[in-house]
Amino acid sequence: NGEIDLVINIPKSAEKVELDSDYIIRRRAVDLNIPLITNIQFAKRFVKALNRYDTKNLQIKSWDEYN
Repeated sequence: NGEIDLVINIPKSAEKVELDSDYIIRRRAVDLNIPLITNIQFAKRFVKALNRYDTKNLQIKSWDEYN
């Protein structure tokens, strides 16, 4: 319904209960076509990048516009 734009899901431990819970979250994100980040290094860099820019001034571009 458009309330969630991005999921960042990094398992805290390798315990089965934790992994099962995280799997459900990740699976749901994929099923709903919601972008998903599962790598801690990437998540940190992504958040830093978002904080650098005023998102109101960012425009969405197609991939071809970057070439």
